[in-house]
Amino acid sequence: MGDILQLKITLLETEPQIWRQLLVDKKVTFFRLHHIIQLAMGWSNAHLFEFKVGKSRIGMLYDGIEDYGSEESKLINALTLPIDRMVKSKGKIFYYEYDFGDSWRHEILVEEIFSNQKNINIAVCTNGQLHCPPEDCGGVYGFYQLLEILNDKEHPEYKDAKILVGRKFRPDKFDLISVNKKLAKLDKYISL
Repeated sequence: MGDILQLKITLLETEPQIWRQLLVDKKVTFFRLHHIIQLAMGWSNAHLFEFKVGKSRIGMLYDGIEDYGSEESKLINALTLPIDRMVKSKGKIFYYEYDFGDSWRHEILVEEIFSNQKNINIAVCTNGQLHCPPEDCGGVYGFYQLLEILNDKEHPEYKDAKILVGRKFRPDKFDLISVNKKLAKLDKYISL
């Protein structure tokens, strides 16, 4: 097996699809992969997350919060589990959910596995499409409603929508350079 996974991360239920392509060191933990996805997609790490690989669930374990999964699907600690323990082959598909309220569900496809000849440190974004929806806008359905409002300056909620997304929000733009600048400073963004 190679040292680098080429992953395509697609935000489900979006049309056209919102996606990112990443090169990720196979030894990073699922906790770090969560942060890599946060930066690549444009999320702000304000909510809980969970990965699903087959029947396995991987996420954060917190003191005082009990996992109600069945014995065979108890939550595995994302802090200590490297990706390559669960994801071993090209073509493998697994899932990532962020914000259980808005339910931003992502499909992750392992497109390629290759040796680290490009000296990838932890992660690099190589491609992507469209701007990520803003946090707390009501999931995919709420995001598309928001886009309709933003396209109608006469809509009674237009000003509130502009405040939510900010002046520079362009749903059709993906800024690869900005994402890679953030990924280069990954450790700055990670906090427990």
